[in-house]
Amino acid sequence: MRPLLSARVAAIAGVLTCALVQAHATSEHTYEKNEYLVIQGGGAPNKLLSIASHGKGEGGRDDFHLYLMAEPAHRTIAQLPGIGPGDVLDTGPDAYRARWAPDSRHVAVGFRSDRHIAEVRLYRIGNARAQIIPVPDLLRRVVKNARISHEDYSARRLELSWLTPTKFRLEESVAFRASSSSPALARILGPFGREPADQNPAWPVLEFSAEALGELLPAGTYRLLEFKPGNFRFGQ
Repeated sequence: MRPLLSARVAAIAGVLTCALVQAHATSEHTYEKNEYLVIQGGGAPNKLLSIASHGKGEGGRDDFHLYLMAEPAHRTIAQLPGIGPGDVLDTGPDAYRARWAPDSRHVAVGFRSDRHIAEVRLYRIGNARAQIIPVPDLLRRVVKNARISHEDYSARRLELSWLTPTKFRLEESVAFRASSSSPALARILGPFGREPADQNPAWPVLEFSAEALGELLPAGTYRLLEFKPGNFRFGQ
């Protein structure tokens, strides 16, 4: 298990667009056979769709998935790809947050893959299915080919919000545990990185933060209109 961050960093890590449970808690739910529970923000603006969670077995751990539902009949339409038993920490519907585009044609879903690690999946909704769209990897745009993986993270905050039906703002903050490679990583991050002044000296971190303005394209891809350093949040 990863060492705990300072209480302040841990609290921020658990609050993303998605972040719905306390960072130290795990949310579980044991589902009935036909129980599909709408996640937070899961109802689409058009009132005809929703996103719901369902799993089998104790704590919903077996075959857990999120589903696109037809409303008001609350009938399953399709399983959302990219969110399944091997990807998630929680099974309770309160641990997932949907952000629908105003026209109900796209939805972003936030969740945790680890206690302090936020994830977002983005989908295009149409033709009775949910097509996954890659979420821009802001950190990778800065570090390029440097060897960095989620195992290097102490915490990650990821937030997607809609500006129009096709334009969105994405904010990403990552806290890395300070190590012998931190000086080199700090140089790579440049203005996108900093060492927070107010942090736990027992577990120092190096922080990355970036913000992007993106636009979805008809082919199920995106382009970035703006990309810049973000608001540093850890250690505040």
